[in-house]
Amino acid sequence: SCSCSAPGEFDRFMRRGDTFIIDIVVPEDACTPKNLTGFEVWFTAKEHYAVPDAQASIRLGTALPLTGVTITSPFEGKVRIVIPAQATVNFPDTPMMLVYDVQLKEISTGRIFTVESGTLTVSPDVTRAIV
Repeated sequence: SCSCSAPGEFDRFMRRGDTFIIDIVVPEDACTPKNLTGFEVWFTAKEHYAVPDAQASIRLGTALPLTGVTITSPFEGKVRIVIPAQATVNFPDTPMMLVYDVQLKEISTGRIFTVESGTLTVSPDVTRAIV
């Protein structure tokens, strides 16, 4: 038996104006990481599912013009998502709950796979300065 856990549904929490890092390992199956060579990855967070991607509150990816997502070790299925402080600095003074997902696109076939989804709650911060 193995002790791996596959990405799935998560409730994540961050502070407005903070840099927030999400590291995930994309599984091929229960205990084998997916080889991400030849894939693009993106992260999208929105107030509602119906919001168009272009109007998402946070939109990051590996393919230009998007940035903020890096495949850190393709053979080990490792992905790092970095939500920059500037992405949330203008959020309201009340907690804001977004729905999000992380998707892969196999470049050669165009196939899309959702590897993680859930909610991202952005709570207000006290210090408002970003140096």
